[in-house]
Amino acid sequence: MAVAVAVAVVVAVVVAVAVVVAVAVAVVVAVAVAVVVAVVVAVVVVVVVAVAVVVVVAVVVVVVVLQPRAGWLPPYSKLVSSLF
Repeated sequence: MAVAVAVAVVVAVVVAVAVVVAVAVAVVVAVAVAVVVAVVVAVVVVVVVAVAVVVVVAVVVVVVVLQPRAGWLPPYSKLVSSLF
């Protein structure tokens, strides 16, 4: 009878340790996935902001610098006043 109790205690301890290890592994995996998602989102935000900056700079260069010389659009002051 004592042997059966000892075996039952050992099995319970092994199961408890296995559950704790499984939960710890699940938490580590969840944190790792969250970090990867955060990094991917950050990279996407940086790329979108960089593209937006490039587009704004290109539009400013075209409207303010190039178009008055090429005559594609009305002069800058008339273009701006036509927007308001």
